[in-house]
Amino acid sequence: MSVEDKLQKLWQSKRTAPAPSKEELLKKAFQVQTGIRRKLIRSSVLLLLTSAWIIYVVAAAKPTMITTWIGTALALIAMFMFLFSSAGMMKMLNNNNHTDLPVVDYLQHMIQVREKQRFLQTTIMKLYILILSAGVCLYMIEYTRHYSTTVRLLILLLALGWMAFSWFILGKRVIKKQEAAITEVIDKLQSLAKANNNLQ
Repeated sequence: MSVEDKLQKLWQSKRTAPAPSKEELLKKAFQVQTGIRRKLIRSSVLLLLTSAWIIYVVAAAKPTMITTWIGTALALIAMFMFLFSSAGMMKMLNNNNHTDLPVVDYLQHMIQVREKQRFLQTTIMKLYILILSAGVCLYMIEYTRHYSTTVRLLILLLALGWMAFSWFILGKRVIKKQEAAITEVIDKLQSLAKANNNLQ
């Protein structure tokens, strides 16, 4: 028996696992959406608390340099931009009327969720990091001016290094995990939709 015949026989004898039911897939999709929703809520609460703390610190410190005020404004703009963008995602995730939809329509809903999530995690997060970094740098000018140039650069590098670590290491891991979870659900919904079309 040739190698090709053996492979053909192996291929024909291979048993495929049964496809998950619509109910199982919708349950998994709901879990994925719930996970995304929880992360967005946690991020939103932290950003609101941070914004309140920044406003309190600036009001108490009464800075004299314009760079401090501009830096504070940029930091707050970055935070509220992210909050505003994530509100649209929350609205989409809170719409739970999709469980009664046909598989194809629910698939379209999940694809829209993934596209919105990608936009939030790439475009909005890049803007957020850039604006926040500029704000932090401007804010720190007034409070580090009495230090030597070396110490000022070290403080600035530590602050920017932490933001870079948060984005490039921690943030990318979370994004990759969420992307994998939602793509798995979409792939299974596509398979189920295709199987349903073949049965019709």
